[in-house]
Amino acid sequence: MNACFIIFCSLMFCTYLLPAQELITFSTQEHCSFSGTAWEEELYRFPANPKVASWVLEILEAGGVSQNFELIQANVENIAAVYDVKTGKRYLLFSQNHLEKAATKLEVYAAFAHEIGHHVNEHTISEASRKGEEWEADYFMGYVLAKISGISALQEAERVIELLPTSHPQAVTNQERRQAIEEGWKAAQASFAIKSATFDYDPNREALLQAQFPFPPPPCCSPITLPDYLFSSATHLGDLDKKLRAALGKTGFVYFKYMSVPNGFALVTQMEQYNANYTSRNDNKRWNATPVGANFAGYLDYFRRLLFPEKAYFRTFVFLVSTQDFNTKGKQVTKAEVGAWYGQGINRLPKTTASQIYNDDVKATVLVYEFEVPESNRRPTQKCPSINTLQHLKQSGLWQALGLR
Repeated sequence: MNACFIIFCSLMFCTYLLPAQELITFSTQEHCSFSGTAWEEELYRFPANPKVASWVLEILEAGGVSQNFELIQANVENIAAVYDVKTGKRYLLFSQNHLEKAATKLEVYAAFAHEIGHHVNEHTISEASRKGEEWEADYFMGYVLAKISGISALQEAERVIELLPTSHPQAVTNQERRQAIEEGWKAAQASFAIKSATFDYDPNREALLQAQFPFPPPPCCSPITLPDYLFSSATHLGDLDKKLRAALGKTGFVYFKYMSVPNGFALVTQMEQYNANYTSRNDNKRWNATPVGANFAGYLDYFRRLLFPEKAYFRTFVFLVSTQDFNTKGKQVTKAEVGAWYGQGINRLPKTTASQIYNDDVKATVLVYEFEVPESNRRPTQKCPSINTLQHLKQSGLWQALGLR
């Protein structure tokens, strides 16, 4: 236990007055905190705390990221990341009482780093994307803790699993959290090893290069190039990525990965099940990798499915951003091969790729790979395609979410 740290916190908070409070009116429905208890019906904003702001700044600098949220002292139980879906604004709420009770510097910095990790990764903090986002937040936490003075060992950093147990055990296990923290820690150690290099180290760049999207793309995808005016305000490839991710988030595509292509990147969505009219399913079967009829709830349901099998439809969207011209080429791909693309990709666009200059030579092309699983033999077959990509975009809502008409 760091006695000096505890004494300093106690003195700082005991002498800190809260003369005013203001009712918080923004939506706090999408949030993450280390607590499974319900929040108070009314949350209040209290005066800013300069010391806490300095801790947050230290974490941001350690992570090499910029602040994209508002820091607010409030009557929450501990520390919470909040995303207001309606306005797109982000907030980091913290409790004075929680910080007073914190036993060590590790506990305080770890809690802040995890919640900040949600924001700097631009998470939606929704239940649908909970598993992947919790992993990324713990990865960021491990990365930051490796760079914070006074936290000297990976084993010490992993102690936060005991100090700050997740309130979402159904989404992420302790072993998965430990792996995420360890990978983040190792990434930070790797950056220390080459700190004298003349270039900005980006560990995700190598991972992207290893995750290669097949190029030229396989056929039967009906490519369509998005209009240039859609990205008229863009200056870097990261701006295109942000625009695409925002549209995907609005339509429920919370699962996607990045792969490399010549002179750019490919954003690949997880394969989804869609309806016969090409709209996205609006139920908990949307992201099932198998047809709805492949999972049974007891013997009666099993025999019912045998007598009345269901046809199923699957598709994956690929947003290919590159200066490289191409035609589709090669043989058709299987459902398993397309599904494997998502597993091979990485979870964020590397900084070195995002910082590349956007100009008129860069084009964003959309590909759709769709499959049908018939009632008869249940073997998926690729459709070439049944409708064009434009209609897939419109029926899924992505066209409208991109701001196109």
